[in-house]
Amino acid sequence: MRRICAFLLLIMAVTLAAGAVEINVTIDNPGRATLTYLQYANADDYTGTPVAVELQPGANAVEIAQDYTIMTITATEGSLLTSVMWKGGAVNMLGGGVSAQVYLYGSNDAGAVLEIATAEEADVRSSTLTVAADDPEVVHFMFTGSYRTVELGEGDNSVPFAPDGEGTVRVHHNTPGRVLYRVLRNGDAVAANSNQAFEFAVADGDRIDIATAFPDESFPLTINIPDEVRDAVTEVRIDGKKSTMQPRSVPAGSKVEISLDTENFRINKVALNGEELTVSYYITFVMTGEMTLDIEAEAYAMLSVVLDVTDPAQVHVYHGAYVVGGYNDEYQLTAGLNEVQVSERTRYITVMIEEGCYFTDFSCGDVQYSGNSNYGYGIRVENLCDGDVVKLHTAAIVRDKQFVLYIDNKEAAEYQFFCARSDHSEAELHTGYNFVDFFEGDNPIEIGWAGENIQFHLYRNGEEIAPVYENTTYAALDVAEGDVVKAFTTDLPPRYNLTVAVRGGNPEDVTVVRDHVGVVPPSEWESGVSDFAGTLVELRGVVGVLLNGAGADVVNGKCSFILDSDCAVTILGTNEAQLVPQDAAAVDVYDAQGVLIMRDATHGDVERLPHGFYIVGGRKVVR
Repeated sequence: MRRICAFLLLIMAVTLAAGAVEINVTIDNPGRATLTYLQYANADDYTGTPVAVELQPGANAVEIAQDYTIMTITATEGSLLTSVMWKGGAVNMLGGGVSAQVYLYGSNDAGAVLEIATAEEADVRSSTLTVAADDPEVVHFMFTGSYRTVELGEGDNSVPFAPDGEGTVRVHHNTPGRVLYRVLRNGDAVAANSNQAFEFAVADGDRIDIATAFPDESFPLTINIPDEVRDAVTEVRIDGKKSTMQPRSVPAGSKVEISLDTENFRINKVALNGEELTVSYYITFVMTGEMTLDIEAEAYAMLSVVLDVTDPAQVHVYHGAYVVGGYNDEYQLTAGLNEVQVSERTRYITVMIEEGCYFTDFSCGDVQYSGNSNYGYGIRVENLCDGDVVKLHTAAIVRDKQFVLYIDNKEAAEYQFFCARSDHSEAELHTGYNFVDFFEGDNPIEIGWAGENIQFHLYRNGEEIAPVYENTTYAALDVAEGDVVKAFTTDLPPRYNLTVAVRGGNPEDVTVVRDHVGVVPPSEWESGVSDFAGTLVELRGVVGVLLNGAGADVVNGKCSFILDSDCAVTILGTNEAQLVPQDAAAVDVYDAQGVLIMRDATHGDVERLPHGFYIVGGRKVVR
């Protein structure tokens, strides 16, 4: 679906309703929490002054002046929020019960219920920790249950906490890439996790000691990897400086960074001091003691794939994914068979076709690839195997066919009106009749529009076409040479009937055409055909024509008019002549306006007519 996602049409302007909104607020103790709200004119206007709401114990009817509102509930000093419920759902509380926010999105929230429960902080945080750090400014100390962060000071810090909701703490260095040396809980060392953070359970009366500085000593570092895959390690850095993989002694607290080549090597296992790590292209850790890194890897195999190319100037093929900017390797192709290498890891190539070209055969084995668009990032041929042949047969696009697209009012689609071919090229359009060039490979043609207060009516050769998705203004359809497609962005126009009768001349000389290309078969002339108002009708090979009994202009054997009512066409003549033969039978004579001026006229009668233009016996005569 080439344009659906970019388009899915209907650019909708949402206007928030003005007016007051009333909600219901219940609170157990108004002295332990405050409620304010900030009202916005719309979702893009973030200016305003918070308005305080005076609450009474129990239920409160609160009227808010505008629909788009943020309400903030804040615990007073010495108090905590224990529960905030909005429309029956729990609201996330910040700081372990310090504050919470609720959002109103329009009048649909009218009558909604906000429930606030509070408590004294001392009653909730009834347990206490003692925490000490040699450098508290670099320590991040947080209760994981409430996400409450505690700022530590010098010496011993008495930290109250809630045993039910704050029974676990997380301690780490507050500078990214740095780590703490050691954390003790009640004198016992706490093990750091793989991210060099210390996370552990606590209980009332616990003592936590945090050492931030590493001792002035060094630890052995060993990197083990088989010689045949040593290239899988592309770089080793210690405290930002390049190093080697040779065993060495590294100062305590140093940051070790190791980069791995995951493009050409399969990394099967990475273990640090025997503990397996998540396999990634990048490994980092801090020297907190003797460190041994074990790496197991193997080189990806290369697969041989044949690219069958007709014209290398019309197609581009990339190893793996195509990256905007051309960072990936492009295969250099020649006409004919090209053997290329594809990594076992990716097992795919990306194909880009030149603008103005299309695929006559794009396949790999039994798999056929459709579409002539790059979609911005090319077409991916996946799951390649050794020995596969990919056919990339192309040709230049020659749009030697046309269909007619009639648009009632292009300007009604304020945002967009498009007619797109399969390669995303678009036809230039205007109100009225458009002649769109195409070739078979352009199908399906995508036609759609977007705007406010528009409708979607699309017809091909009189048959209505449904949109791709319900309630959208976008359709995809196959067209053929001479098709007529009509698009109506507003109300459907009325339909009118067209009948044709030949009263003079040879009916075989006459062609009746609708919409420039649609030929009406003679078998339908008498019974008539129905079409929308605004349809162009052209009579070809005629001399004299009456439209609903009135004469019509004929230029160079053609008479054209717009169908704006039921129309009965009478054709008085179908070919031109300068004289009436002397032996001609008596004929009827009409003037240029199609008015009968003489019935059963002879040759002599015609010769005596004043100079001018006449329809004589269904033939054009100039005297």
